[in-house]
Amino acid sequence: MQQLLKLPLIFFFIASVVGVLLRWHQVYPVEGFVYPYWLHAHSHLMFLGWVFNTLVVNVVVQFLPDTPARRYTKIIWLLNALVLGMLISFPLQGYGVYSIIISTLHTVVAVFFIVHFFLATRHAAFPEVQYMKVAFSFFVLSAAGPFTLGALMANGLGQTPAYHLAVYYYLHFQYNGVFLFGVLALFYRLLRQREVVIQEMLAQRGKILLIISCLLTYALSALWLQPSVVVYALGLAGALLQIVAFVFMYRSVYQDEIKLLQKFSKPARIFFVLAAISLIIKLVLQLVSVVPVVAQLAFDVRFYVIAYLHLVLIGVVSFFLFGWYHEQGYLKNVPRVILYLLILAFVASETAMILVGLISLDVIHAIILFSSVAMSVAIGVYAARQKEA
Repeated sequence: MQQLLKLPLIFFFIASVVGVLLRWHQVYPVEGFVYPYWLHAHSHLMFLGWVFNTLVVNVVVQFLPDTPARRYTKIIWLLNALVLGMLISFPLQGYGVYSIIISTLHTVVAVFFIVHFFLATRHAAFPEVQYMKVAFSFFVLSAAGPFTLGALMANGLGQTPAYHLAVYYYLHFQYNGVFLFGVLALFYRLLRQREVVIQEMLAQRGKILLIISCLLTYALSALWLQPSVVVYALGLAGALLQIVAFVFMYRSVYQDEIKLLQKFSKPARIFFVLAAISLIIKLVLQLVSVVPVVAQLAFDVRFYVIAYLHLVLIGVVSFFLFGWYHEQGYLKNVPRVILYLLILAFVASETAMILVGLISLDVIHAIILFSSVAMSVAIGVYAARQKEA
């Protein structure tokens, strides 16, 4: 199982290298490089090879410790083999026959694992288990997105409003469903390991409110269509409910913040604080996106979309997972300079994308390229510093 714990970070490193290729192509165009195909590979590696992979492996290790590991080992290896298949097929054909077959098989195997997890934990009432069940439920729900995309593209409906809504459907329920609930599940698990008292009733209320808000805030993804006022109202209600949900979750573990942070190692504290800051920015951005001008701007300016996606995927989710890896003892001593390199590169990249229109595109692309290289180096060091079995 220790070998399986290494795979998510390895895929994260590979995904970061693909990210560097994408940025390189924007500065120095490469003959024969099909940008959309490689972008699909990058996103699938990040979502399925890094985040979902981390959740699945840690579910077996942390949530099902009494279950024989061999029962799940083959499933996890198969999931990783299919992710590797996506790394090969997407750059070659984008959404083609082979990539769709491989993606479909991954979803089927993942659902098979999820069903087993639900059955194995049907009597467990701990918040971490309940939140992970919600995360996996949203994984199943989000799966409709890629299948819809494939059908739309096969019928020549790419780049239509329906196509964009399908893309945002998948992204929304992955980011706000799978990733967010998965991270919160691991967070509650970590607090229980550190013997922090959890007010389970408040955690349960936070979970219910966050589920409702996740469903409602999909409306925010459709505001660029300038829909009826009802859609705006649903989006606003969801954004507000999301904030209330996190207030409940905060109260469920509330104690002196300094004492709480002291329970973690210094690298983990840094990552957790950055993840919390990124989360607060995310909540604020979703709230202000209800304003029509902001919603349209977010759709029209691609850099803003990418900056937001990276804020959540790297700033909230990946930074938390790095802290989790530190706290679980999965890593050897990582030089502190690598941690700071990763953070600095992330901040530089986000800042460059936000400043679009204020500085030249050439400068923005150069900053993002160098930041991507720096982040890839840092992630590579983390992947190399994983402990042996």
